[in-house]
Amino acid sequence: MIAVYGGGNIGEALVAGLVSSGRTDITVINRRPERSAYFRQTYGVASSEDPADAACEVVFLAVKPYAIVDVLTPLAPLLPEGATVVSLAAGVTLAELTEAAPHANVIRVMPNTPMLKRAGMCAIAPAPGVETAEVEPLLQSVGETIVVSEKDMDAVTALSGSSPAYVYLFAEALIDAGVAHGLTREVSARLAIQSIRGAGEMLASDKSAAQLRYDVSSPGGTTVAAVRALEDGGLRSAIYAAVDACAERNRELTNPR
Repeated sequence: MIAVYGGGNIGEALVAGLVSSGRTDITVINRRPERSAYFRQTYGVASSEDPADAACEVVFLAVKPYAIVDVLTPLAPLLPEGATVVSLAAGVTLAELTEAAPHANVIRVMPNTPMLKRAGMCAIAPAPGVETAEVEPLLQSVGETIVVSEKDMDAVTALSGSSPAYVYLFAEALIDAGVAHGLTREVSARLAIQSIRGAGEMLASDKSAAQLRYDVSSPGGTTVAAVRALEDGGLRSAIYAAVDACAERNRELTNPR
C-alpha cells in the first residue's frame, strides 16, 4: 500500500501519476472531508482524514516543510516494519526525518511543479544504506528521477526545484517584448510558448545547449545580434546570481540559526 499524506498540488499530481501508471493501492490523507470525497470520486482511491490510515509500506509526505516532523512523529510508531518514508518538502533533512521515524527507511526528494503535467524532475536523496529501487518507479509516474547526495540538495533546489519560475519569468518578458513590437498578446504568447517548448525538446537531444545555440546563430545574423544583447544585458550573470540566491536561501531554511 502507498499513502500520500497531503492532497495539495504536489500530492494530487503524484496521485494522478500513480493512478495513470496502474496503481490503485493508494490512500490519500486530507484534513477536509470534501477533499477526501474529491479524491475518491476523481481518482478512485481511498481517502481519509485519519492520519493513522497513512501507516503504509510507502508513505509520501506532501505537506509544508514546517509540518513534516509534526506529521511524521506520531505516525512513525504505526508504520509497518521496513516502511519507507519519502519527504517531498524542501529544507527538511534526512537527520530530522530519521529522528522522527528512527525505524523507517527515509528518503528526501526535491520535486518541481512540472510534475503537475507529468513532466517533473525529482531528485532523490536516500539516507545511508536505504535503497531507492522501490520509490523511483513510483516517482517516474510524474516525470524523471535522479539519485543525488543530500549535500547537493541546495544546488538541486536552485537548479531544478525553483528553475521553472526562471523559465516563466523569461517567457513573460519574451511575450511582453512581442507585444511591444505590435503583436497581440495572444499571438505573442503562442509564439513564445511553442518556441520554449520546442527548445526544451531540442535540449533533450545529444547536442549541448551551447552547440544548439551555435546551430541557430548564423554569422552576422539576427540571432547573433539578439544573443549579444542578452549577454551585454547580463543575462548569464543574472542566472548565476539567481541560482546562488536560491541555494543560499535553501541553506538558511535547512539550517536555521
